Amino acid sequence: MLRFLGEDTVRFGGIGEPQLTVPKTTFGLASHISADWKDDAGDGIAGLAFTSLAVDGVVPPLINAISQGLLDQPLFTVFLDHRGAANGVSGGVFTYGAVDSTNCGPLIAYEPLSSATYWQFKMTNIKLGSYTSNNNNKGWQVISDTGTSFIDMPSYRQKLII
Repeated sequence: MLRFLGEDTVRFGGIGEPQLTVPKTTFGLASHISADWKDDAGDGIAGLAFTSLAVDGVVPPLINAISQGLLDQPLFTVFLDHRGAANGVSGGVFTYGAVDSTNCGPLIAYEPLSSATYWQFKMTNIKLGSYTSNNNNKGWQVISDTGTSFIDMPSYRQKLII
């Protein structure tokens, strides 16, 4: 398959808002667009994944920003709000290079990743409405995917919750 790559300055953030500017960012270029995407407001997908998942050895924009020393700390915070465009408000905030002290905290807990491919980690407990798991801290592997609206977990665990 023939792939086309481009290089440009990439900016994360809305117009008129603080932006993370990452010069010299290589990215894949679409040679065609499916009908599912032609009327979409977005211009593309900028992943927060690891280099191990990158196609053609392209360094993901966030990893590029870290290697260029553009972030105060090599981390990002994701705050997702259940409200959103339907309510005329922001649906969440990505904070690059720092912890979002406005929407998150003050207690921050870090979980070690199980794999340097996806944002996969061990979850030891979950509470949803009146349901609380009883897992005796054995845990199970989950993947948090900010590009979609879910946290993936084993189907047996999902069936206990739903």
